[in-house]
Amino acid sequence: MVTALCPKIVVSADGRGVVGHAGARLLADLADATGLTPGFSDAGLRVRDAGHDPGRVAVDLAVLLADGGATISDLAVLRNEPDLFGAVASDPTVWRVLSNVGESGWPVCVTPGPGHGNWPGRRRPRPARVCPSRRRQDCQSLVWSWIWELALTGIDLLAWTQHLLLDGELAVAEPKKPRYRLLRVATRLTRTARQTRLRIAGTWPWATDLATAFTRLTALLRPIG
Repeated sequence: MVTALCPKIVVSADGRGVVGHAGARLLADLADATGLTPGFSDAGLRVRDAGHDPGRVAVDLAVLLADGGATISDLAVLRNEPDLFGAVASDPTVWRVLSNVGESGWPVCVTPGPGHGNWPGRRRPRPARVCPSRRRQDCQSLVWSWIWELALTGIDLLAWTQHLLLDGELAVAEPKKPRYRLLRVATRLTRTARQTRLRIAGTWPWATDLATAFTRLTALLRPIG
């Protein structure tokens, strides 16, 4: 019996233009295209840090959770790819946003724009809550409640990505499959004078699926308003 060995490699930390979790950008763009991001922004959120749009903060966290993240600190995965995800809020800013959710609460059931149907109706938003006491323990409990809501929103984003943008096996697969095959793929990011391009390895078996999904996304009608 011949034991197969992995090819020998030499590792260095000097690569340029390589970005990870490139497929997760698809979820963020879908949130923008369907009106979810501005929906969060307009939902009565209050935050002292005016440098970050609360809708963007909420969507970044939902995308991270859909991608398999488990804690707020996992946002470092997106934050360290600014060329792909832009300016991602710091952990303290995320905590402030979540602990200052307005009385209208999170818009966890949103219409994703004309002609796209509705977000899944399998759940209803929980009654909105605020943190009348500034006691640390009370606010932390509230924050984790909203993180749970955003985790459900992330599941919806992934489900609608499959429904609107994917075909075949990936369109009906359990979340684990698109996470490993699409969301976490590494790509090369290149720039020209007019555009920024993601180059997916041609040898990746699902490269065409991911590229086609991005193309379909650009064809979606944007929400009115």
